[in-house]
Amino acid sequence: MQTTKHAEIDSAIAQVATGLTQLRDLMQDPSDLSFELLHPHFEHLERALGNKAAIDAAFAFIAERDDAGRRVGSSKAKDYLTTRLGLSDAEAAARLRNGKNLFAPLPEPEPTPPPADPDADDAARAQAEEEARRRADRERREEEKRRKKLFEEEPIPERVLNLIENELRSLSKYAIPGPSELRNQALEQAKRRSLDSLREWLRKAIRKANKHALNPAGEPDPHAATRKRRFSISRQDADGGVHISGYLDASSAAILASAFAPAKNKGSADLSAEDDTRTYAQRMADQLTAALSSYLSATQKTSDGLGSFFVATTLEELEAMGGDTRFATSTGIELTPLDLLRLGAAQHDFFCAVDEKGFPLELGRTKRTASLWQKLALAASELVCTHPECHRPWQDCDVHHLQAWSHGGATDLKNLTLLCRRHHVDNNDYRDGRNGMGHAERDPGTGRVGYRAAHTSGLSPTIEVNEHPAAEQAPARRLTDPPSPPPSPPGAA
Repeated sequence: MQTTKHAEIDSAIAQVATGLTQLRDLMQDPSDLSFELLHPHFEHLERALGNKAAIDAAFAFIAERDDAGRRVGSSKAKDYLTTRLGLSDAEAAARLRNGKNLFAPLPEPEPTPPPADPDADDAARAQAEEEARRRADRERREEEKRRKKLFEEEPIPERVLNLIENELRSLSKYAIPGPSELRNQALEQAKRRSLDSLREWLRKAIRKANKHALNPAGEPDPHAATRKRRFSISRQDADGGVHISGYLDASSAAILASAFAPAKNKGSADLSAEDDTRTYAQRMADQLTAALSSYLSATQKTSDGLGSFFVATTLEELEAMGGDTRFATSTGIELTPLDLLRLGAAQHDFFCAVDEKGFPLELGRTKRTASLWQKLALAASELVCTHPECHRPWQDCDVHHLQAWSHGGATDLKNLTLLCRRHHVDNNDYRDGRNGMGHAERDPGTGRVGYRAAHTSGLSPTIEVNEHPAAEQAPARRLTDPPSPPPSPPGAA
């Protein structure tokens, strides 16, 4: 139901949109504009746009609270923000995080665990409980002050909010001061510091707060580092490499240090110390590869013969192979011929034939679970998750029955597709649009699997296929998609 407040928001957004469009048109030709006359106004505009961070956080909170993902056939509000607002995954996640931190009710204090000393009296327990209450009350007061600050004082840019939240990931659960108090302190510091200076100030404050971290029983938190453990791998850069980053607790760090110990000395089983010109950092990278290869070789013996990865390509691509050719793999990482030789991948072969439409040969099965060979065959036609714009590679995907097994669907290739876990759980097996959820479906014309959104307004939407560049690396796609036309010669009409 439209309320007065909703109508006022509609009017305000319309005014902002009109003003920005007008400003864009006025700035189209800056040749006769003066910086001296304009800069105070653009400084004013930049400060005013700082209000958008709090506005965006509020809208993201509403979107998550009201299950906005259903608007785009998903159970995640982040998918609504990326689909309808055009945000990146990182931007959407940041807005949701800011919304939660700004508007979600603070959690109640945790129950106080019994003292480690079984002979401790009731006074010790009461003191621990009182300290937990005081900390929770202080956090609530600081959170109220922060919300007032963001909406009633000088606006804070989103980049500042995101920096603060990223750094606070390192804060211990029981740190003193807590996250709300440190956020407030950081917002005050942001008024007079650059981003780099603010980051360094906050890191120092977090280190100091973590030193005072005590759990509700009044003891140091033994699991602080374990809760912070994380590891991430970036997408490939222009040279084909990736960046890795993370944080390990002490036990994992000790294992890692032991595994990397051989890199301290030059030389290896295949290279003498005199001939080893690698830097220490390069030896560390090679040692990581050796350790992971050893692990995969050991686990392969108990995994039904499945290799650590496989290459998806076509005969035409093999015939035209050059030193800079990059082959798509089941890991989502493209490899050159030199990369494959270094990994020893040429020792084993596996071929899967496809028909003229790029569809793998039929491999029927009477069990619900797809066989290893069926999943390998799906790589030839799909390689990645078939949901539109998804790039999750084969190894991160489940084999999904287009017609659910429980609804009579057979486990054969024409009824199977690849869906990553994220999109698999959102698939509507009833295929009737209930709850605003769509489903994976094969297009009878092209034979490709895509996504049919939930029915809206009595109209039957078309099947939307995955056009992400990662999906185009599937051998079947390269065989069936028409080649791009050659560029016109200079001077051609």
